[in-house]
Amino acid sequence: MFSNLLEITDLIGIVAFAIAGVLAAEGKNLDPVGVFVMAFTTAFGGGVVRDTIIHAETYYWVAHPEYVCFTIALAVFAPALKWFKFKALYTTVIWADAIGLAFFSVGGTALALDAGLTNLPAVLIGVCTGVFGGLLRDVFLSRVPMVLTDKQPYASAAFAGCWLYILLLTGTSADAALLSASVFTVALRMICWYMHLSVISYDEPDDPVREGAKRAALFRSKRGPSHHPGRSDIRPGIRRSPVSRPSPDSGESSSSDRHRRRTLLPCRDPAQALRPSGSCPSCARSGRSSPRCRSRRAGKEPSQA
Repeated sequence: MFSNLLEITDLIGIVAFAIAGVLAAEGKNLDPVGVFVMAFTTAFGGGVVRDTIIHAETYYWVAHPEYVCFTIALAVFAPALKWFKFKALYTTVIWADAIGLAFFSVGGTALALDAGLTNLPAVLIGVCTGVFGGLLRDVFLSRVPMVLTDKQPYASAAFAGCWLYILLLTGTSADAALLSASVFTVALRMICWYMHLSVISYDEPDDPVREGAKRAALFRSKRGPSHHPGRSDIRPGIRRSPVSRPSPDSGESSSSDRHRRRTLLPCRDPAQALRPSGSCPSCARSGRSSPRCRSRRAGKEPSQA
């Protein structure tokens, strides 16, 4: 009787997880092959991990090919699920995921105990059986797994249900313990989800964009007004006047102009071009003053030889 009930609970978990995988793939632009991969991974991913750890003779999905055919049928008829509204779709995914989590976790614990494992390893294997399929599904869909981000109890609900199953084995039959622990896990998960209860509450992380804007504003406030020509001041409503540049006709010359003339307009005699004052000998002999000499002499007439 226990083995038959375990088969039924595994069937319920596979169906629920397969439906959750198909619904989670909605709106992700996946083809039927991608939808099948989501359904198969969600339904059998945890079972593969469990069978590998307990060294089962054959994998569960290999021994039951009819369940694989069911996931293929779900992938084929997945477009018929588009009539779901977004809120109803999300709620259905949560319910299906909770049912699959409960029956897979408790059933995995029962199989691990039958394989000869002690209580704690059996519970951990049961939790891995329940959460690993959904974890792979979320990774394939390029999102953070629900088991790592959901504030309401998810893996902890499975952990509590598995321990309840072990405790009930001491006073009740295995069938009653299996059903009771599975129902308890579903109820705990969904009550916490509907009432927004969390075991441990962490602070919400700041928005990266908003945090970056705050840091940039703080940096600008410490740095002071902008010194770039024509750029407005960091304070709203106040605009800096553009930096005045000396006209070419005036005798004034900025440092950038002197540097540009020094590098682009050399004198006839480069060796004497950087004299601190006066004109170079070449300009003095020719009677002309180069732009470099004019800039160095700051408007003075060149000396006549």
